[in-house]
Amino acid sequence: MIKILARLLLLLIITQNLLASGSIDVRAYTDKDDYFIGDYIKYTVEITRDADVQVFMPPVEDSVTVLDFIKQEPLITDDSGNRLVDYYTYIFSKYDSTEIEISPLPIKYKTAGNDETETILTNEVLLVVRTLDIDMQKEIRDVKAPVRIAFDYLFWLLVIVPLIIIAVILYIIWKKYLRRRKDNSPEKIKVKIPPHKIAIKELMQLEEKKLWQQGLVKEFHTEITNIIRSYFEKRFDGFTAMEMTSGEIIEKLKTLDEIQPAFDSTRSFFENADMVKFAKFEPMPTVNEEMMKQGYEIVKLTVPEEKPETSENQEVKDVG
Repeated sequence: MIKILARLLLLLIITQNLLASGSIDVRAYTDKDDYFIGDYIKYTVEITRDADVQVFMPPVEDSVTVLDFIKQEPLITDDSGNRLVDYYTYIFSKYDSTEIEISPLPIKYKTAGNDETETILTNEVLLVVRTLDIDMQKEIRDVKAPVRIAFDYLFWLLVIVPLIIIAVILYIIWKKYLRRRKDNSPEKIKVKIPPHKIAIKELMQLEEKKLWQQGLVKEFHTEITNIIRSYFEKRFDGFTAMEMTSGEIIEKLKTLDEIQPAFDSTRSFFENADMVKFAKFEPMPTVNEEMMKQGYEIVKLTVPEEKPETSENQEVKDVG
């Protein structure tokens, strides 16, 4: 009886380990294994996981030191099967001929109901970078001398002179027409669009792009923070927000009474943006949605009170 219970306990432990390891699988590969110097090397980390598994990708551009990083392509997720498949693709290059070994990458992840972070390694990837074949036995040949074409003075004289005459006539006509139109046209009144209306319009346009929904999370956070920075510059005199760090912006806002209703939202807004741009933080969709809500809130809570129209403004309006 004791032997039977021991076998059942061992079977249970093995089954649990198989289930735990089966929640995520990783695989790394390149689009080919033979390249020439300067070729683009497409390195992909493929992660097959259950829907309740949360993945934390390492900074691959810093981890793969044997290659020169070019760019990261947008994340692609295939949800057509029973499990999700994430494709993280990076573009590298190499400018020396050599054999390359990309070491396994540690991928951290969490499963639902388990607060402990676990790690799984990718496989190593081998590739070769070659130089172009050059036949050293062939002699170096000079470049052929350029072919000289005789200049036809008569032809160009017959072409250029009439063109100059036509250009002078058209210029005189255009000047007369422009002067007459300027004399008859009423003076235009320039309408200055308030900064908050510009910011709201730009936020709406950004929302329609759906950047973070397409995996362009860093681009989304860059654009939305630039909109708010530009709004601060137009809204407050002498506020060079586009040239300041997030910390400098927060310190500056502490001195402005108009921003106080939206100060907490503004601080949280820039802290979240910095985590994405500088700390390699992969935010949840709710964080991106909250960033958009905070952007609208910051603008709406700092709209200046409308001043009553003066008699001079009323006269301009009546004339228009």
